[in-house]
Amino acid sequence: MIAPGTAVREGVDAIVQARTGALICIGDNEELSFLYSGGLKIEVDYTPATLFQLAKMDGAITLSSNGTKIGWANVQLMPDPTILSLETGTRHRTAERVSKQTDALVIAVSQARSVVSLYLDGAKYILEEIPVVLAKA
Repeated sequence: MIAPGTAVREGVDAIVQARTGALICIGDNEELSFLYSGGLKIEVDYTPATLFQLAKMDGAITLSSNGTKIGWANVQLMPDPTILSLETGTRHRTAERVSKQTDALVIAVSQARSVVSLYLDGAKYILEEIPVVLAKA
């Protein structure tokens, strides 16, 4: 879903290049809705350009499990605050906690460092840049 050449990766790469940062939660919107506070329910087809534009807002963006629909934008994710997190930034701490509390894939794009972190089942993975991936092929 986030491999080079995919639509989700294209949108994430645009966010990195613009240095806007983002919090993207990929999973079943109904199952994850207990985490949502505020935000805009938009339910539109996913495009990289739409993801990029929505990332300019502060809140999280939710994508369907298969990444074809954008469900919510500018939504605050409210995971259980008692879940231990080793992260310090707000985006990354939220991403880690959501991934521990749910089965969602959560992508945190650091605005300051242009680093993309993937969180799944509480584990953190740093997304490598496409030239690095291609050099390993």
